Amino acid sequence: MALVGERDGQAMNWFCGGVLINEQWVLSALHCFLYNKPEVVRLGEHNYKDDNDGAPHQDFDVAETVMYPGYVYPEAYHDLALLRLSSRVHIQELINPVCLPWAVESEVDITGHAATLTGYGDTEYRGIPTSYLQEINMRVFSSAQCDQSYSTLPHYAATWPKGIGQETLCAGDPNGGRDACQGDSGGPLVTKDVGGSFVLAGIVVQGNGCGNKDFPGLYANMRYPPSPYLVWIKNVAF
Repeated sequence: MALVGERDGQAMNWFCGGVLINEQWVLSALHCFLYNKPEVVRLGEHNYKDDNDGAPHQDFDVAETVMYPGYVYPEAYHDLALLRLSSRVHIQELINPVCLPWAVESEVDITGHAATLTGYGDTEYRGIPTSYLQEINMRVFSSAQCDQSYSTLPHYAATWPKGIGQETLCAGDPNGGRDACQGDSGGPLVTKDVGGSFVLAGIVVQGNGCGNKDFPGLYANMRYPPSPYLVWIKNVAF
């Protein structure tokens, strides 16, 4: 899990999440950087307001930002960006790259599967920002179910002119309450593969409020077959 921020004098403004994919690249959401400049990435943090939390974090300057070429604002499709770090990451117990869904099983439909989200975002809509890493378990819903829900919103036509399809993953709590929220954009949603390893399934991109059972969160689908996102990541970062 990564924090992405910009310098504010002697302090840091952490405004989005991300995920380490190898020793020098972090994957995040492109919309995070439309109005904020990604200057620093922090890895291995537990509580960024507590220097004595026992988490030996590492900070890196952002040397380069690569936007996914298919993104067109205000549409929400292809909302991805890659951040190249100024130096290589020292891999350790609490700082490891996420597994990407390169294998054939990435094409398996994961609707109904359990998924895990991590982030430093708010715990409620328009709530007080948190400073510590959180983890929640959710369920993956079908894109069609989310399309039906989001099509009732006034901004749907501008944001999703082609509808919510396979390039978007949909996940949330069937009973409401657990969800991504402000500050979680760019963070990772993972699922377990057939061997029990956690694999990146999606990147937080959008929602409607936080924890609304009628509007599960929306994610850039890393398992979208055949995934143009994985091809792009491989060409840029590997």
